[in-house]
Amino acid sequence: MANEYIINKWKLWFRAIDINHKGQILSADVQQEGETFAELSHVDAEKKKEILANLHKLWNEYVFRGKTGPINEEEFVEMNSQQYEADKAKFQAGLRKCYTALFSDIIDVYHEGFVTEEEFVNIMKACGHENVALDKKFFSFYKPDGGKVPLQVLIDSWVQFTTSDDSSQKDVVKEALEAGI
Repeated sequence: MANEYIINKWKLWFRAIDINHKGQILSADVQQEGETFAELSHVDAEKKKEILANLHKLWNEYVFRGKTGPINEEEFVEMNSQQYEADKAKFQAGLRKCYTALFSDIIDVYHEGFVTEEEFVNIMKACGHENVALDKKFFSFYKPDGGKVPLQVLIDSWVQFTTSDDSSQKDVVKEALEAGI
């Protein structure tokens, strides 16, 4: 059973991806996020098309979980809770696949194996987090080396954030979101 700790993290997750801060997520939000990220990243039309396709695929599978139409926070938490309780290992594996694809195929625009501060700020801004100082502070939580954070560090942190019910573990994503990112 999902405990209160992870349920609260799913609520933070929902708020983090509710790019228009309206209490619901729409497929149009995915389109807006992808277009904004592509624009901020200065990619060509073909790369933009690839980013949008990958982002829609991930959101349909891991955010909307097959549901069409808008979803609110309560529905989002319930969908995650049902899948988590049905098969925790499968839930974790799915979100590892999601975040691996998100960071490897979308955010790491040039497939270099790391994310720069600029790429990180771009995705945060695309997700509606316009306070660049806070976005940079969040990036610093990862202790970048030479202005870069390895993909695996980012992937692991987001998988932990979305799937771990152990409150004794340090959770940089949770800390950043609670700090107002």
